[in-house]
Amino acid sequence: MRPCSTSSKCSQSSGEPEMELTEGKVDLNKPANKNGGGTCRERQRSRRLLSLGREVWSCELCEPRWRHCRTKVRCLHASRSFERIRSERCVADAETRAKKSFFSAGLVQLFRLLRLQQPSRPPESSPEAMPSDDDEEEAAELFSCGICEDLMIVPTTLVCCGRSFCKECVRLWIKTNAQSGGIPRCPGGCMQKVPYRLPKHSIALRVAMETLLPKRLAARLKEAAEDEQEPEQLGGFQAWSEIAASRDILYGNNVIVRQGSPGIVVGICEDAVHLTVKFDEREDGSDLCVNVVPEALMLPLPGGFRLRQHVVALYELLLNSDMKVPLGSVGHVIGSLGEDRITVLFESLSRPAATPGEVHQSVPEYPVSVNIREVAAKRPLVGGFSIAQKVQASMSLVVGSRVVVHAGCRGTVLAEFSDTRLTVVFETSETGAPNCCNVLPLEIMPWCQTLPGLPAGTTVRALHHLMSPHAIIVPAGARGTILGGVDASLVFVSFDNGPAMAAAISSLERVPDPELGSPGQEDAAIPQGSPVSVLDEDEMEEPECPDGPSDKGIACMSTPLDSSSVRVGNVDASG
Repeated sequence: MRPCSTSSKCSQSSGEPEMELTEGKVDLNKPANKNGGGTCRERQRSRRLLSLGREVWSCELCEPRWRHCRTKVRCLHASRSFERIRSERCVADAETRAKKSFFSAGLVQLFRLLRLQQPSRPPESSPEAMPSDDDEEEAAELFSCGICEDLMIVPTTLVCCGRSFCKECVRLWIKTNAQSGGIPRCPGGCMQKVPYRLPKHSIALRVAMETLLPKRLAARLKEAAEDEQEPEQLGGFQAWSEIAASRDILYGNNVIVRQGSPGIVVGICEDAVHLTVKFDEREDGSDLCVNVVPEALMLPLPGGFRLRQHVVALYELLLNSDMKVPLGSVGHVIGSLGEDRITVLFESLSRPAATPGEVHQSVPEYPVSVNIREVAAKRPLVGGFSIAQKVQASMSLVVGSRVVVHAGCRGTVLAEFSDTRLTVVFETSETGAPNCCNVLPLEIMPWCQTLPGLPAGTTVRALHHLMSPHAIIVPAGARGTILGGVDASLVFVSFDNGPAMAAAISSLERVPDPELGSPGQEDAAIPQGSPVSVLDEDEMEEPECPDGPSDKGIACMSTPLDSSSVRVGNVDASG
């Protein structure tokens, strides 16, 4: 550091911490004079800039993955908010985060250069303000590429070790290793695999070089522009362009790359006939590149889709007045038509016969051009549901204090809202209009049509106690309303003053219309208990009933169900 302008007076009377630099460590906590009452502005500025340098170094150079920290420090530095950088430190101390080699004597020179960026610096014509040649050499060494050993152009930081290199140098390193039949490893020495798709260049490093070494960087860019050559092309493809396999690629009689597999072109072979390509997936599991002819490649499909990939329609696609693609129709991709459209061949669906008031609309049996936002890759959604699947609410859905969807209300799955929720449109709401809700998988269950003798809305009552292993869930004689079917032997029932649950049909009886009482109580949300499942009578002993033995009992155990409901069955208590 440049000596303080107030020299001896400052060192004796200032109460500010004295900077002490040792190998691999920066110490700011040693006071020069605890009893001193004077204040040295020069020492305060030095301390502030040293803290700023530590933050910039630790955030932007040593930890390239901490984007938030780099952005914060850069914005605060641009706004001259040095005090906030020092007080609101967003990373741990640089001595514990960075390698000791980064805190060498050359780092002190970097701090001296950073000091020149403050508003209160001396005039640039002053000898004190101009960095010396040794200072620039030290700073240039900090920003040099480890491959070409020159000032970095388009600096790119590798995630494996945090070291930075020229982007073109790393690409040449990858190409040389790939075309020689090897797997590219990190040039920094950590021996990790280098990704073929490199991250974007480091803006923080580029700004730092433009600020500290503007003349050297300008000369380096000019030299690189003079040596730049036209990129070589073969069959319309050039190095580092995204591609996909237009057909199955064979090695002997074995398929090693499937049609539609994405990849990236690494370079052109010496024979000027083949391209060296790194595919994302190989059938044999190898990480090596493949030399292929340009005719076996194609441009990637828009939206990240692949040839032969199965997709599902997210909307009801109307083609004309008598033909449509229903919601949830499944097909496979066979090509592309522009930047945002693909060609899909939908599978024929078995449609039910049209009702008297419904116009029958057939599904097309030829390829259909769709927008990439109208279809999605077919995959199971959260909870095992699928798009366009018919479901029903397993409990009353409450928003605030109002029931918006009753238990048993039928709906259709539209999409996956997040990692934990599904978007479902229910047929009716309290207002009578379709209601779209984002629900948890536990709040819905697959829809099943009820038996003809017990349609939805039928009032039933329990023939006996419906019990869990430890308590009575529904007492004998309790009334409820059938909300829907679960399977051939179970129905979903909402009991009065009780839970909504799946019960065996044999444990219920229909209540005749004359026995129906006054209108039921006002609907309210009922908390769902722990799901339980029925066991065979030979697998479990009969639980003790607190009210004494009855003619019939229920044997259950606590086992989660996919439908998040309670299943019950009849067990002979006399056995």
